[in-house]
Amino acid sequence: MGMLEMMVRGAFLDPRAYRQAALDANGNAAAAGALGLTFLSAVLGGYLIRFSLPGFSSIGFLAASVLLQVLSLAVAIVIMAVLSQPVLGRKLEFGHIFRALAYAQSPGVFSVVPVLGQLINLWRLPTSVAALREISAAETVKAVILLILGAVASSIVALVLAPLLFTLLR
Repeated sequence: MGMLEMMVRGAFLDPRAYRQAALDANGNAAAAGALGLTFLSAVLGGYLIRFSLPGFSSIGFLAASVLLQVLSLAVAIVIMAVLSQPVLGRKLEFGHIFRALAYAQSPGVFSVVPVLGQLINLWRLPTSVAALREISAAETVKAVILLILGAVASSIVALVLAPLLFTLLR
């Protein structure tokens, strides 16, 4: 199954897509490609909204935005992998979470559309919960808790690194 089909299936909460992605040890490149499309769309959408602001129209801003998203997601996945056993009762590996969440983030490709894209972007919350629930066979509440813990870690990384990255890559 191709990357775009997996993205569509992930966006439509197909549990088989998350399970298949998590179990495909050779699927890291396709999952990274799906995330790349999502991140690029988010950055371009933000760029279109902010293009008239001084300092936010540079290639450095775009690079810093993508780098910040990648680092934040990586930290969130590491935290979720570390905390999966105590929270879910099942140990999840980084690769399993990475591949499943890559396709769960697919609605983010609509971020390129100002305003409407941001509303559609909210759909990533239920898709992410569904992905975690599916690959762990845990209760929805536990999947939500794990996702919140990952989001908190991701937010802390973004708050710490954003000023540094945007200053360096401006």
